[in-house]
Amino acid sequence: MGDAGRDRCMRTKVVSLKQLELKGEAPTQNDWELFVTDEQNNQMYSYGGVRPYDKLYKPTADFHRLNLETMSWTNLSVRFAFVMMTVVFDIFSLPALIEVASAISTVEGKRHMFLFGGCDEDGNPSGGLIAVDLNSFAWFNIEIPRHIPVPRLSATMVAVENRLFIFGGRTKYEDNSPFLSTFSVACYNAEDGWSWQCVDQQYPPIFRILDTVSRQP
Repeated sequence: MGDAGRDRCMRTKVVSLKQLELKGEAPTQNDWELFVTDEQNNQMYSYGGVRPYDKLYKPTADFHRLNLETMSWTNLSVRFAFVMMTVVFDIFSLPALIEVASAISTVEGKRHMFLFGGCDEDGNPSGGLIAVDLNSFAWFNIEIPRHIPVPRLSATMVAVENRLFIFGGRTKYEDNSPFLSTFSVACYNAEDGWSWQCVDQQYPPIFRILDTVSRQP
């Protein structure tokens, strides 16, 4: 390496940090709160979590939005409507879950947040898939016939166009509960709606090895 190369490696990049003032109705700083960023619309959403010092660990259905341009919070917890079979039930809050998987994507021109799995206040894992319309704040359960993934918490979900990829998770709330080494894929099309392309399919061997190594202390 020449002198010029060494000089470039030894240069120290100065990062300037600035504390921003947040406005509006800021959420309670819950434990195990979920944060999801919608980079396309410069928004960040917070969902759920457990109130600080709540010894019963009861999950909440808190839902807030942060405008990343104005840095202003809006409390959306009481604005939701539940939709079932085209019938709208006003002021019907989201289910209270913790350790839920989430992703944001556009379906039929509408921006949605998708929630999968999670754990309720009784410690029961969920296998449900929920869609939240981020424009109307109506939410509904996505009912997909036939096989469904094993109920779980602590999974990871990624949205790629009209597909949702769900990875891993745990089937029980206990700390020593084993992790799943499987993935599932849900797909949407305008003619048939939602369907599972695969359900709890085992990771390929190399990914199972990497997944095991990544969890070692």
